[in-house]
Amino acid sequence: MVLKLMARNKTNGDGHKDQAIDELVSGTAVLTEIKRLAAAVKDGKLDARASTEGMAGTDRELLQAINDTLDAVIGPLNVAAEDIDRISKSDIPEKINEEYKRDF
Repeated sequence: MVLKLMARNKTNGDGHKDQAIDELVSGTAVLTEIKRLAAAVKDGKLDARASTEGMAGTDRELLQAINDTLDAVIGPLNVAAEDIDRISKSDIPEKINEEYKRDF
């Protein structure tokens, strides 16, 4: 898809600069970062996280929420994977004392 953008320096009804172009560019940057993260996770890079550098406001909050979600899902999986690896080596791990408020 090709996006053509023609910009005019104009003001909206209350005399403030129109922010539509800034919002379009910001939305594109967030989408690009989400796609980069999705590709990394699909490639098995489960430690990848979205970069919030240079992001502000709801854009930053959205990317941080995605990162927090990945941490909440992948954290318990890592604990289970480590324990399975230890069991495969005849090393019985101690009882898991973490409390996961999920479907685990």
